[in-house]
Amino acid sequence: MFGIKSRQKLARAEMALREAMAQHQEYLGKLNTALYERDEYLRQRDIALGERNEFLRQRDEALGEIERLKRQA
Repeated sequence: MFGIKSRQKLARAEMALREAMAQHQEYLGKLNTALYERDEYLRQRDIALGERNEFLRQRDEALGEIERLKRQA
């Protein structure tokens, strides 16, 4: 009798461990997805900031040229 109860406890513990491991794997999958989405957002943000900076540089250059032409006139 002692052996059967011990085996039953062991079987329940193994099932609980498998369930916990499955939940952990699901969590890791969701975490990896969230990290990928964050990285993609940051990449797109960096591209947008670079484009904005280029626009501002060109604008400042054009304004400087306008001021230079005004002084010449």
